[in-house]
Amino acid sequence: MLKKLNQKIEELKILLRSIPSFVLALFVLAVISMNLLANKSINLPVDWLALDCGIIFSWLAFLTMDIMTKHFGPKVATQISILVAAINLFFCFLFFISSKIPCVIFSTMTKPSQDMIDMAIKYNVPTFVTERTTSSLMAEIIRWLNVQLAPMISIHGVLVDVFGEGVLIMGESGIGKSEAALELIKRGHRLVSDDVVEISRVSDITLVGTAPDITRHFIELRGIGIIDVKTLFGVESVKDTQSIDLVIKLEEWDKEKEYDRLGLEEEYIEFLGNKVVCHSLPIRPGRNLAIIVETAAVNHRQKKMGYNAAETLAANHDYAIDEGVL
Repeated sequence: MLKKLNQKIEELKILLRSIPSFVLALFVLAVISMNLLANKSINLPVDWLALDCGIIFSWLAFLTMDIMTKHFGPKVATQISILVAAINLFFCFLFFISSKIPCVIFSTMTKPSQDMIDMAIKYNVPTFVTERTTSSLMAEIIRWLNVQLAPMISIHGVLVDVFGEGVLIMGESGIGKSEAALELIKRGHRLVSDDVVEISRVSDITLVGTAPDITRHFIELRGIGIIDVKTLFGVESVKDTQSIDLVIKLEEWDKEKEYDRLGLEEEYIEFLGNKVVCHSLPIRPGRNLAIIVETAAVNHRQKKMGYNAAETLAANHDYAIDEGVL
């Protein structure tokens, strides 16, 4: 094994001596430059520089690779790829040891040594001690980073916690979203955000909504103005974050449109690649939106628990036909 490895190293040395120094130097420079541009800790003066220069250096790397492959045969591609991997590993290690450590955390109440404390003070590195075990601490840090670094969008709507289900109420401006949310709050449910909802994709199946800091706990009511829900109704009427489980779209009643009356087939809306169950709710005078939203939330929870009223009704109907009752 060692003999074969030495033979490969000798072949690589012969190959590198055979390649024109200009081509080899250009190739190595292109690979190094791509690594430098990929390092996010390096602040470039302009944003477009990393993209444009990255494209140029990538093109140079492929050009020199093509030149070497054409002159020395396809076998050289494998050996050059090994060289590229070695260069990349070297720079990854270099960036790792040269980057600033953001903080040091000792788990299971491990007391840091005095030398460690002195080093942390010298290089201005925050040091923490926690009673959590290492596995528990790592899991919590990963969960927190998933939330903080999750992709996020802002949409127009109202998010309310109804019986533990996150209901996002959407619709055109002035259609009655805030009024419906206020009625839900009066009925004991909790407001998460009014007017603007920030949605984060924390996993492949979970979307979490929250309110911007400036509008948190506030509702706008046309004709009245801004009200502070937390002050008027108490802390039990508001919530900071909530997963989005159901979307209800409020729209003007259209007698020409066919609305779903059974609920056998679910409709979905997509946010950041995640699909959420969506119901279109036509608005007519006299309809109690709060009760309808409550019913939709409870029915959605019932479906998640395995019971679908529409499917049960359809099964009863089919059974009655088979038995000759209908």
